[in-house]
Amino acid sequence: MSGAQAHLNAQNKKFVSGVKPAKKEEKAAVGPVVLAIFLFVVVGSAVISLFRVM
Repeated sequence: MSGAQAHLNAQNKKFVSGVKPAKKEEKAAVGPVVLAIFLFVVVGSAVISLFRVM
């Protein structure tokens, strides 16, 4: 397990060093947006189902 993790860490470091800083910032900004949309969809569907029950 630890050997596989070390291999993955080495791959990630190589990948990050190959990516430009601007691209890394874009990727970092995409994460929260996707999470917000996902939460919005989940909460929205829960509210809709609650209204249907009522």
